[in-house]
Amino acid sequence: MRQAIAFLHGQTDVTLPINWEGLFWDIRNWDNDDYRPQVQEAWAIGFWAHKARTAANDELQTESTL
Repeated sequence: MRQAIAFLHGQTDVTLPINWEGLFWDIRNWDNDDYRPQVQEAWAIGFWAHKARTAANDELQTESTL
């Protein structure tokens, strides 16, 4: 896991904090059919929220340079 995170960190200039305890529990409970959908939804929401913020920031920077 540590190597995967280091690899992904090297692919972008964006630094995202990692909630190690939350990641631990999410991975530990991944095989639980009752818990997995909640984890997937939380990860998807976090991913797309970050994408939306990044796109909005890029748009604002583009508008300010025009």
